Amino acid sequence: MDKIEEYVEGWKNKLTAKKEKTKEKFAGDSSVARRCAEILYSDFKVKSVYLVGSLTRPGKYHLRSDIDLLVEGLPAEKYIKALSVCSRQLPPDQTIDLIRLEDLTEEERMHLLGQGVSIAA
Repeated sequence: MDKIEEYVEGWKNKLTAKKEKTKEKFAGDSSVARRCAEILYSDFKVKSVYLVGSLTRPGKYHLRSDIDLLVEGLPAEKYIKALSVCSRQLPPDQTIDLIRLEDLTEEERMHLLGQGVSIAA
């Protein structure tokens, strides 16, 4: 029984460590999302920024989650520049998706706006 208890205790410790690492990454990614929104508002003069995806649903967030931002008012010709500037805010193991609201169908807009969390200017 001692070996089984050690095994169970080891897995409990691993799960606890993973939960803590996920919690820290969630906080870091949330901070980066806010910083990117500030840049989008100030440097690219966008109308609005919404956090979408797993960062809006902590139960779905995991260690491989990326940052998804829905952006309104970002001109298509400035998309690559905005993505590049935002990408520089990320830690090396993280990615970001900028989704232009103007590129979506009405159904996609309604879906993402329904789950999105506005990041105010």
